[in-house]
Amino acid sequence: MRVCLLPDWETLPYDQFSPHHDLVSERLATLYRIQRGDFDVAVVPAATALVRLCPPAYIAAHTFFLRTGATLDVEQLRAQLATAGYQHVTQVVAPGEVCVRGGIIDLFPMGSALPYRLDLDDELIDSIKTFDVDTQRTLYSVNEIRLLPAREFALDEAGRTRFRSRWRELFEGDPSKKRLYRDVSNGVPAAGVEYYLPLFFESSATLFDYLPKGCTLALHHEVVASALDADGLVPFRYGTALRAADVDGWLARERPALDGALASVRGCVEMSVKLLRLDTAPAAAAPAGATRDAADERRLHALADQIVERAALAQWRYRPAGTAGNVVASVAFLLPRGELADFLARIAPVASRAVGVAVVPTGPWPAYSFVPAFDRAPLSPAAPPPVDRAADRRAG
Repeated sequence: MRVCLLPDWETLPYDQFSPHHDLVSERLATLYRIQRGDFDVAVVPAATALVRLCPPAYIAAHTFFLRTGATLDVEQLRAQLATAGYQHVTQVVAPGEVCVRGGIIDLFPMGSALPYRLDLDDELIDSIKTFDVDTQRTLYSVNEIRLLPAREFALDEAGRTRFRSRWRELFEGDPSKKRLYRDVSNGVPAAGVEYYLPLFFESSATLFDYLPKGCTLALHHEVVASALDADGLVPFRYGTALRAADVDGWLARERPALDGALASVRGCVEMSVKLLRLDTAPAAAAPAGATRDAADERRLHALADQIVERAALAQWRYRPAGTAGNVVASVAFLLPRGELADFLARIAPVASRAVGVAVVPTGPWPAYSFVPAFDRAPLSPAAPPPVDRAADRRAG
């Protein structure tokens, strides 16, 4: 199954920070795959799906290929890469960079895991090889490479003109006093300019403009609910990996454990009760000789004990939080699906009396916390491509 992920920019709106170039590289590669229908499942966070995107025509117009044996005009390539937003550097180390040294061109295309080195024979592409960014030594040959645009917006003259025009339409005041406006006008990709992406285009796009016709939209909570409709469901731990050829043998070997796990959770769901610290609540006073952390931990345990007592269920798991966020602990319960309403009613009095901590039930979920850990079938390592030692000596 071909699965692709459209990652988030991982920045806050209108922060003066731009997304990491690796994230932009993955986003462009994913949008290209979705546009071509070269996927079976696309995983997109809901918040990411709401952000406006560059039009599909922009990626299509700024994507091109280089092939071994083809003729190449270096100056034309320079201009083409500059239009696509590639940065000329002395040594290529990151996606979106290019370096031209006589008859050798180093390129790190967006959406690629490795950079490429083009060896030219006059105007003919003699070879294309991947290379290591740390050692700068070539690895293996390829016949063709794809070059996506280096940014999700066009910073060429037409794009800058459109940006300035749209800015003056939408914002009041003197635009020349805004640093971002001045930077873009001078062709500088200002930090955080990605959130002004719609200004670079006549009309921006959404994810649905990229998806092929006939796609099925599956929301996470609906997928989980559909899975819970099964008579019995054993969720695998995240990262469990099986080769397709090994599935039958693995199932036969683990059949007793799987049957036991299914029997233990059949007809049941998991409910998680999160304990969230309220920032505005006064901290609990620690007794003499005890640290505040110890006092907080005892208070959380006492609250969790009350929840467990009120829930009146045999199977539960208490977990202290492992991060510095406002989730300080959680309690997971395994209960019959038909008892959800009664469960929520039983723990409601504890939630209403909690001081300084919010008691938040979430679920229902598959029984993630109540299944045994299954052995992971190791993936066979892929054989590395052959290394051309003679080429390495020439490149070195």
